Amino acid sequence: MIKQANAGFTLIEILVALFLAILVASSLVTVFQMSHHIFYRDFSRSELQYMARKAMEDIIDYVVQAQPDSLAVNGAEGSQLEFILSSGAKIQYSQGANYWLYRKGPDSGPPQPIVEQIAKVKFCLSGPHILTVDVVAGNEKNSFTLTQMIVPRAEIDENDWLNSL
Repeated sequence: MIKQANAGFTLIEILVALFLAILVASSLVTVFQMSHHIFYRDFSRSELQYMARKAMEDIIDYVVQAQPDSLAVNGAEGSQLEFILSSGAKIQYSQGANYWLYRKGPDSGPPQPIVEQIAKVKFCLSGPHILTVDVVAGNEKNSFTLTQMIVPRAEIDENDWLNSL
């Protein structure tokens, strides 16, 4: 049927067009939301793994290279590590309230931020020479925990190792 130029659309045609437009728009929004959540979860998990590994590598490198004379664990739940070098300088690791891992020392400057997204750091001394470090990187959706045992001094006697276990 050929419409006249001034006849316009019927109410049924307008409702069908509106329904189809809403259907297409809602399906597009659903597809975009699903793809965003899948990408976000994978990216977030890999980012947290990277942050935990970066924090652990920094702690291991600094503690092993420095070969400290003494180690001390302080703070609530072992959240701070302080070690004293043979020169008398102190180095301290701590977890800030803003999800950053900080390192202070050996100079007297302010603490330097090392890694973000660190939800918890726990240090534990087993005997005089064995340090266990737990790093938890996380946000409100995901978390990643990394645990490492560090022996900071190379010249440990076998008896010291066995007695500390």
